[in-house]
Amino acid sequence: MPLQTLKVDSVQLEFDDRKILQDVFISCTQGEVIGLLGRNGCGKSSLLRIIFGSLNCSYRYISINGEYIKKGYHNNRIAYLPQHNYLPKGIKISKLALPLVDPNIWDELPHILYIKIITTKQPVSFQVANYAN
Repeated sequence: MPLQTLKVDSVQLEFDDRKILQDVFISCTQGEVIGLLGRNGCGKSSLLRIIFGSLNCSYRYISINGEYIKKGYHNNRIAYLPQHNYLPKGIKISKLALPLVDPNIWDELPHILYIKIITTKQPVSFQVANYAN
């Protein structure tokens, strides 16, 4: 399988007529490690959110292997781990996992993976040490 190549081109982001990002270009290939450096508030996290698809901007062109993608999170094309918690209060782990699991085996999944005890917990209250045997 060929390596995946992500290209992000011409990203432009403005807040209140202030240009935060202008003509940003990034290209990276699967397996590469890229550092994104800058002062507080210069748009590093915003750029990642734009690539993922959770933040709209004035303009951007994002492609994977030359194929334009509208939102990175569609079809699990791009994953993103934000720096701050963004989960709604009170959400259960079972609700978070639902879109990731084949619905035909959902009811058996906790038994298969021995995770029934954690699917009713909230992510913030869950601690691995409490359930390790």
